[in-house]
Amino acid sequence: MKLVWIVLLSVIGVATGCNDAIEATSSPNDATSNEQPIISPKPARTNDSLIALYEFNLGALNNTVYDTSGYGVAQNIFIRDMTAVTWLSRGLRIDSPVEIVTGDGATNSIIRPTQIETAVKATDNLTWEAWIKPANITQTGQATIFSYSYYTSTKNIMVGQDGGEYTVHFTTDSAGIDMTTQSNAATVSLTHLAVTWSSVSNELRLYVNGSLVITTPCSGSANGSWQDLPIRVGHEIDDFSPAKVKTWLGEIYLIAMYDRVLTDAEILNNYYAGTP
Repeated sequence: MKLVWIVLLSVIGVATGCNDAIEATSSPNDATSNEQPIISPKPARTNDSLIALYEFNLGALNNTVYDTSGYGVAQNIFIRDMTAVTWLSRGLRIDSPVEIVTGDGATNSIIRPTQIETAVKATDNLTWEAWIKPANITQTGQATIFSYSYYTSTKNIMVGQDGGEYTVHFTTDSAGIDMTTQSNAATVSLTHLAVTWSSVSNELRLYVNGSLVITTPCSGSANGSWQDLPIRVGHEIDDFSPAKVKTWLGEIYLIAMYDRVLTDAEILNNYYAGTP
């Protein structure tokens, strides 16, 4: 019965898509639960067109989080200050402001993952995905969970939290588009997030725990706008005060990027697959 239900939910999600902002309030699992989605056996994650994968369970006691996607040259990220984080058994908790960015953990030098920018430009499609657990719902100012950016004004994509809302920024050659969820979307529970964008549908979408919660028109092309920038996790650097970081506090278990739009069914599948 579960398989039938998943297919039906997938069809419903496709049927309700449109160019106006859409908000949904239901989730296939209780969004306030700290438990993993319950399904047995757990499905395998979707790996087709995967261009970056950070599983925060391989670098304990190390300042490096490895890119395990197998795409091109591994684009690892490093943690500049280990006193600001705590390694968990299968995740990383960000306790205080810290720079976590693509680069060389041995030398603490930043590297720009050109191959990821090139892949997204080539397809003009993207899916960003993460498993997170916010430390609180009082952190504001668009606390940055993930940013493909140099500074706050120079970025390809940003996903953040503003109190009980999740926020998304996406840049195309037409404009920089911002999208914000309803005020109770963010909780302190383990949460699966997915953002998709396509130059064909001209839509930016955000899914929470497998369910589409908001869609916003987003026309243009990444091919004409995306820049060669570093990937940042849990922070964004302020333009006017480079020493200041817009930090997000909480736990991170997985971050993934694809150079295509995952279907509703694939996003739901990855939600049920759970954390690594």
